[in-house]
Formats: sequence, C-alpha cells, structure tokens
Amino acid sequence: MTYRTLRPLTQKEHRETATMAGSRTRAAVEREKTLVLRSIKELEFDRAMGKVSDRDFDEMGRRLRERALRLMKQLDVTAVDFHALIERELGKRLADSGESTIPAVSLTGLVCGACQTENDRDASFCKGCGTSLSMGEA
Repeated sequence: MTYRTLRPLTQKEHRETATMAGSRTRAAVEREKTLVLRSIKELEFDRAMGKVSDRDFDEMGRRLRERALRLMKQLDVTAVDFHALIERELGKRLADSGESTIPAVSLTGLVCGACQTENDRDASFCKGCGTSLSMGEA
C-alpha cells in the first residue's frame, strides 16, 4: 500500500522540471517540496512500524531525498534578489537623469554618488572623496 502511494513521487516518468514563469509556478514547486518531505516522514514512520522492508526503505528514501534536494536547488536558483535588482534599476535611472551625485542610502549607510564609497549614516562628507553627502545639495 505504501509503495503504491509513494511510487508516483519516485518514478522517473513522473519527474518534471518546472520553469519559474512566475510566483504561481514557484508556489507549485514549494507545495511539491512540502509533499515530498512529508512523504519522507511517512516512509520513516512506516519503516519504524515494520510496514516497509529495509531494502524498500533505502531505495524509496534515496529517491525521495534526491527529489527533495532537486526541488530545493530549483527554488534556490530561481530566488530573485529584489534588493539588488532595485538598486541596479535606481542606479541606471539616476545615471540617465544626471542625478547620480545624490547619495543613495544602503542597508548600512550612505553611498557616495561620485565614488560609490559606502559611508556611515551620520556622515556629512564622503570618506573616500570628500564630496558632501547632504541630501539637500545635489
């Protein structure tokens, strides 16, 4: 019974590679990962209860773990670094508009528009080139 339940998750003909076309596909991959991890736990429980032989447990467990790892890697590869994406887009737009000397605020402080040196949040002047970091002066 357990073998028939887990078989679709472990057989090669059921393996598929989802392309990350949007958040809906990502959600489907995350849901599948959750189901595979749950199947691993059920398989471990069935083995502990004596319902699955050691040989079957090893084979099915290996396949399920491989599938879970593939899904996790797929989710990691497609994770988007929105902070870096936003910073690049802002930098491009500021450079196009000629306002690149306005200091940008990063997670740790101010970034000088002239030399791209990161400064402390309370700095008035860039420690790299000496340019004023005042937001009012551009």
